[in-house]
Amino acid sequence: MLVPTRFSEARSRFSQLFDEAVEELRPVLVRRGARQEAVLVSREDLDALLQTFTMRPQVLHEDDGSVTITVDELDWAVNAASVEEAASALVADLRQYAEDYLERAPLFLRASNRRSHFPHVLKIALARDEEEIRHGLLGL
Repeated sequence: MLVPTRFSEARSRFSQLFDEAVEELRPVLVRRGARQEAVLVSREDLDALLQTFTMRPQVLHEDDGSVTITVDELDWAVNAASVEEAASALVADLRQYAEDYLERAPLFLRASNRRSHFPHVLKIALARDEEEIRHGLLGL
Protein backbone atom coordinates (compact mmCIF):
# COMPACT_ATOMS: atom_id res chain seq x y z
CA MET A 1 0.00 0.00 0.00
CA LEU A 2 1.25 3.48 -0.85
CA VAL A 3 1.73 5.72 2.14
CA PRO A 4 0.72 9.27 1.22
CA THR A 5 3.25 12.08 1.47
CA ARG A 6 1.78 15.41 2.56
CA PHE A 7 1.90 18.05 -0.16
CA SER A 8 4.03 20.44 1.91
CA GLU A 9 6.53 17.66 2.62
CA ALA A 10 6.55 16.61 -1.04
CA ARG A 11 7.34 20.16 -2.07
CA SER A 12 10.38 20.28 0.20
CA ARG A 13 11.54 16.76 -0.75
CA PHE A 14 10.59 16.81 -4.43
CA SER A 15 14.04 15.85 -5.72
CA GLN A 16 14.18 12.83 -3.40
CA LEU A 17 10.62 11.76 -4.28
CA PHE A 18 11.38 12.19 -7.97
CA ASP A 19 14.38 9.86 -7.57
CA GLU A 20 12.18 7.33 -5.78
CA ALA A 21 9.71 7.34 -8.67
CA VAL A 22 12.26 7.39 -11.50
CA GLU A 23 15.38 5.66 -10.20
CA GLU A 24 13.79 3.19 -7.79
CA LEU A 25 10.58 2.76 -9.84
CA ARG A 26 8.46 3.31 -6.73
CA PRO A 27 5.28 5.34 -7.25
CA VAL A 28 4.87 8.23 -4.83
CA LEU A 29 1.42 9.21 -3.57
CA VAL A 30 1.07 12.89 -2.69
CA ARG A 31 -1.93 14.14 -0.74
CA ARG A 32 -3.09 17.72 -0.33
CA GLY A 33 -5.77 18.22 2.25
CA ALA A 34 -8.24 15.43 2.83
CA ARG A 35 -9.32 14.73 -0.74
CA GLN A 36 -6.77 15.65 -3.38
CA GLU A 37 -4.21 13.03 -4.37
CA ALA A 38 -1.74 12.64 -7.20
CA VAL A 39 0.77 9.93 -8.04
CA LEU A 40 4.29 10.54 -9.29
CA VAL A 41 5.44 7.66 -11.49
CA SER A 42 8.33 7.20 -13.88
CA ARG A 43 7.80 7.50 -17.61
CA GLU A 44 8.82 3.84 -17.86
CA ASP A 45 6.10 2.81 -15.41
CA LEU A 46 3.49 4.97 -17.12
CA ASP A 47 4.39 3.48 -20.50
CA ALA A 48 3.96 0.00 -19.00
CA LEU A 49 0.58 0.94 -17.50
CA LEU A 50 -0.63 2.31 -20.83
CA GLN A 51 0.68 -0.63 -22.85
CA THR A 52 -2.61 -2.52 -22.71
CA PHE A 53 -4.48 0.37 -24.33
CA THR A 54 -4.10 -0.19 -28.04
CA MET A 55 -5.58 1.49 -31.06
CA ARG A 56 -6.54 -0.68 -34.01
CA PRO A 57 -7.02 1.50 -37.07
CA GLN A 58 -8.94 0.06 -39.99
CA VAL A 59 -8.11 1.03 -43.56
CA LEU A 60 -11.09 1.11 -45.91
CA HIS A 61 -10.76 1.50 -49.67
CA GLU A 62 -13.80 3.43 -50.81
CA ASP A 63 -15.69 2.98 -54.10
CA ASP A 64 -14.54 6.40 -55.28
CA GLY A 65 -10.87 5.35 -54.93
CA SER A 66 -10.27 7.30 -51.74
CA VAL A 67 -9.09 5.76 -48.48
CA THR A 68 -10.74 6.07 -45.07
CA ILE A 69 -8.89 5.18 -41.88
CA THR A 70 -10.98 4.76 -38.75
CA VAL A 71 -9.88 4.49 -35.13
CA ASP A 72 -12.88 3.15 -33.24
CA GLU A 73 -11.21 3.57 -29.83
CA LEU A 74 -11.34 7.34 -30.37
CA ASP A 75 -14.43 7.54 -32.60
CA TRP A 76 -12.22 9.07 -35.28
CA ALA A 77 -12.07 8.80 -39.06
CA VAL A 78 -10.19 10.52 -41.87
CA ASN A 79 -10.57 10.26 -45.62
CA ALA A 80 -7.97 11.11 -48.25
CA ALA A 81 -6.86 10.21 -51.74
CA SER A 82 -4.29 7.61 -50.61
CA VAL A 83 -3.29 5.56 -47.58
CA GLU A 84 -0.22 7.78 -47.12
CA GLU A 85 -2.30 10.98 -47.14
CA ALA A 86 -4.93 9.49 -44.85
CA ALA A 87 -2.31 8.23 -42.39
CA SER A 88 -0.60 11.65 -42.31
CA ALA A 89 -3.93 13.39 -41.80
CA LEU A 90 -4.85 10.95 -39.03
CA VAL A 91 -1.61 11.54 -37.14
CA ALA A 92 -2.04 15.33 -37.41
CA ASP A 93 -5.67 15.09 -36.27
CA LEU A 94 -4.83 12.86 -33.31
CA ARG A 95 -2.00 15.14 -32.16
CA GLN A 96 -4.39 18.09 -32.26
CA TYR A 97 -7.12 16.12 -30.48
CA ALA A 98 -4.70 15.08 -27.71
CA GLU A 99 -3.59 18.69 -27.25
CA ASP A 100 -7.18 19.93 -27.12
CA TYR A 101 -8.23 17.10 -24.79
CA LEU A 102 -5.47 17.85 -22.29
CA GLU A 103 -6.06 21.62 -22.43
CA ARG A 104 -9.73 21.05 -21.60
CA ALA A 105 -9.37 17.83 -19.59
CA PRO A 106 -12.23 18.49 -17.13
CA LEU A 107 -14.67 18.86 -20.02
CA PHE A 108 -13.55 15.68 -21.78
CA LEU A 109 -13.15 13.59 -18.63
CA ARG A 110 -16.71 14.42 -17.58
CA ALA A 111 -18.16 13.49 -20.98
CA SER A 112 -19.27 9.85 -20.93
CA ASN A 113 -18.38 9.38 -24.60
CA ARG A 114 -14.86 10.83 -24.18
CA ARG A 115 -13.63 9.64 -20.78
CA SER A 116 -12.40 6.31 -22.18
CA HIS A 117 -10.16 8.23 -24.61
CA PHE A 118 -7.88 9.41 -21.79
CA PRO A 119 -5.30 6.58 -21.86
CA HIS A 120 -5.04 6.82 -25.65
CA VAL A 121 -4.69 10.59 -25.44
CA LEU A 122 -1.87 10.18 -22.92
CA LYS A 123 -0.09 7.77 -25.24
CA ILE A 124 -0.40 10.22 -28.13
CA ALA A 125 0.75 13.14 -25.98
CA LEU A 126 3.74 11.16 -24.71
CA ALA A 127 4.85 10.14 -28.21
CA ARG A 128 8.19 11.69 -29.06
CA ASP A 129 7.29 12.44 -32.68
CA GLU A 130 4.78 11.77 -35.45
CA GLU A 131 6.56 8.60 -36.53
CA GLU A 132 6.06 7.09 -33.08
CA ILE A 133 2.34 7.83 -33.33
CA ARG A 134 2.05 6.48 -36.86
CA HIS A 135 4.15 3.34 -36.55
CA GLY A 136 4.38 2.68 -32.82
CA LEU A 137 0.83 3.46 -31.74
CA LEU A 138 -1.19 3.02 -34.93
CA GLY A 139 0.91 0.49 -36.82
CA LEU A 140 0.44 2.33 -40.13
